[in-house]
Amino acid sequence: MAIKDRAEELRQVAVVEVATDLYARDRDAFATVVGSAMAMRLFLFVVPANIALIALTRLLNVDSGLGTTLASSITTGQLPSSFDTVSFWASLWTFVSSMVLTLWAGRSLARILATASTSAWQMPPRHAKLRIKTVLALSTLLFLLIAVSDALQRMRELDSVALTAASWVGVLAAVSACWMIVALSLPRPTRDPGSVLPGVILMGVGFTLLQWFMQFYLPRKIAESTDRLGDLATTVAALSYFFLIGRLIASSFVLSAVTFERWGSVSAQIFGLPVLRRIPKRYPAVQRFFALPIDT
Repeated sequence: MAIKDRAEELRQVAVVEVATDLYARDRDAFATVVGSAMAMRLFLFVVPANIALIALTRLLNVDSGLGTTLASSITTGQLPSSFDTVSFWASLWTFVSSMVLTLWAGRSLARILATASTSAWQMPPRHAKLRIKTVLALSTLLFLLIAVSDALQRMRELDSVALTAASWVGVLAAVSACWMIVALSLPRPTRDPGSVLPGVILMGVGFTLLQWFMQFYLPRKIAESTDRLGDLATTVAALSYFFLIGRLIASSFVLSAVTFERWGSVSAQIFGLPVLRRIPKRYPAVQRFFALPIDT
């Protein structure tokens, strides 16, 4: 009984130490400030990207559910309906100018992401270099999230429990996979893809819960608050939404860094299992890709 109590005490101490390390790293990395900076850049990124998508649907004369989805968005509102009477050339100019603004905002967002990752991993500032693949990965993530919002809207209209559950699993998988690509393009002291896995899991689960909140709970609250606060309720909701995403991103970097420094590589532990340990020895490319030790 004493051994069991001692084991439980040690486990609690370990949890406290990890929580303390996470708090200290979060504070040293100025994660809250970085999250606020990300919120502004996310807003500047999402708005022109949505406008570009609206203009593109008008150029292609595509009648899809995208306009309905964007009309219910807290960032675009009723903007899609204003394009119904816009000419082809006006839509083309809007699309080109919006894409330029999107790329500019994406470059700025990629830079702050690189800075946040460098700070969380406690690397020298010179490593916070901007990479084109980071901008491309972020663009892919954005358009994926817009498609996900469209899918969620359609699933909710069908009022099917099975389809709704499947849609949320799809959101979790899609966001996790896309954020894995983004995280791997950012600075970190190891080439091991497993080093970003804890942050990817946090981002996937956290964003899915946040998306559920935005899709199902918040619209009713905004409708109730609009009578008292007017358009201010929507503005506050939009800014809070982007801040929470930025804060979640900064926290994912901190979690990955602290987890890797405390327990080491997830990949090394997986390939250290009795059967899997033979794979790196037989296939050196696997060993190089996961940055595994030679004697794994």
